[in-house]
Amino acid sequence: MYILSVIIPEGKIVAFRSSPDYSDNPYALYKYMLRHRAYADYRFVWYVDDVRNRQVVKAIQAENSSVVVPINALQQWWYLLRAKYLIYSHSFYNDYHFRNRCKRINLWHGTGFKKVGIDNNEEPVNSDFLVTTNTIWQRYLAHSFELPIENVWVTGEPRTDLMFTTTDFFRRLRIDPKAYSSIGIWLPTFRKHILLDSLEGQYDETKLAGFSMDELSALDAFLQRINGLLIVKLHMYDKLQQVAFPTFSNILVVRPKDFQSQLYPLLGATDYLITDYSSVSFDYDVLNRPMAFVLNDMKQYIDRRGFYEADIEEKLPGKIVNTLNDLIEFIRAPKQYMVDTHNRFNDFKDANVSKRVVEHMLALDRR
Repeated sequence: MYILSVIIPEGKIVAFRSSPDYSDNPYALYKYMLRHRAYADYRFVWYVDDVRNRQVVKAIQAENSSVVVPINALQQWWYLLRAKYLIYSHSFYNDYHFRNRCKRINLWHGTGFKKVGIDNNEEPVNSDFLVTTNTIWQRYLAHSFELPIENVWVTGEPRTDLMFTTTDFFRRLRIDPKAYSSIGIWLPTFRKHILLDSLEGQYDETKLAGFSMDELSALDAFLQRINGLLIVKLHMYDKLQQVAFPTFSNILVVRPKDFQSQLYPLLGATDYLITDYSSVSFDYDVLNRPMAFVLNDMKQYIDRRGFYEADIEEKLPGKIVNTLNDLIEFIRAPKQYMVDTHNRFNDFKDANVSKRVVEHMLALDRR
């Protein structure tokens, strides 16, 4: 790969890739670049894991007819080698080495409490640059990814810009959000991986994050009484998506295969968040809205994964809800559990993250 990158001339190409396809941080940055004509004289390329997914390919080309979606091996290698920048999430391109040492801009998939990379006893993800939300985690991630600290840009997560845009989620499902007194979202991270033989924390297919189906039914009855809606979106790697949940009236369980909207505009349309060890709490902090945390398997999670900082229960920006009563108490009056985090998790709380990332890219061009 390195030899080919020396031989084949670099072109005016910016390539994007994300997991899931066409989503998350790369999608948010791409949308900003389109809207503000950043790198307008460049060709944009989107890599998708499954080019047979015509729905994704159609969505990409409907928004920008000139974008290229490589559909065969020759196209994929050609654009990969010629791209000035590769903008991606997760650990794509981890095994490749390029002549251009400013090529791989890894937007990753969130800043959070959980250890990653060498701090999680994993091979470091090879990147040239990385983004994070504040200077505290800049140090942690520079070590985890074995990068110079100046190569970890404190910009925020581009996907949080989307929280300030309109969601199509309710329209797609023919739900009138105005019909509810409050709308919350519950985003549990996975415990048992659907593809890999790995277990993080405590997994029980008869429960959701420690809550039994009977407890969820009781929660649903409470939500009916207060006319509240709770959206439970399962993680893309969560084995629970194979489980049959009871039929609820005011709890909407959404499996990844059925989720056709962008997540972050939906987050912006909610009144509160319930999560656990997920990095989404850092994102939601930008909105300054109430959060609650289900930490039913803290000891097992620490043993199997671990966190950058000790005693995270004392540092969480919200209420811990490990019992049904705690959960109901939070949903009844979420605003009373608001925590002013200042810049503990985010140096910036605005919709200008993508703008800051592009400014860093332009600074690279001037070097």
